[in-house]
Amino acid sequence: VHSSGGVRLLCFGDSLTEGYLHGGLRWHPYSRRLEALLNAFRPFEEDQVVTVAQSGAGSQFLQSKLSRALADHKAKQRKPFDYVIILAGTNDLDEMEASELLDQLKILHRLAWDSGVPYTVGVTIPDASIGVEPTP
Repeated sequence: VHSSGGVRLLCFGDSLTEGYLHGGLRWHPYSRRLEALLNAFRPFEEDQVVTVAQSGAGSQFLQSKLSRALADHKAKQRKPFDYVIILAGTNDLDEMEASELLDQLKILHRLAWDSGVPYTVGVTIPDASIGVEPTP
């Protein structure tokens, strides 16, 4: 946790990061819940949660998207992110071997570190029952 004010998080990835639910009929990014939890437990901090996601994108496309997002953030002279949370690779599962996919995901983490982000978190497919009821 950042000691000089709020923590700055970038939630980055594909449609699951974007909040894809129920065949695209509903959207609920996990970053909303994360931000709500941060605000509940750290009400006097100025935490920032930013979501950058691209539905249908594979990990190779996401590498350029992450580079652009981090460069744009820096160009706006904003404080760097403390963490980048990466949920990606699900669109590659049928396209490449597990070892190649792992290498592609490692590149995403390296891009964040090389841009000055001290910490990255890799997450797996989340439980889609995060308090959002299915549409009848």
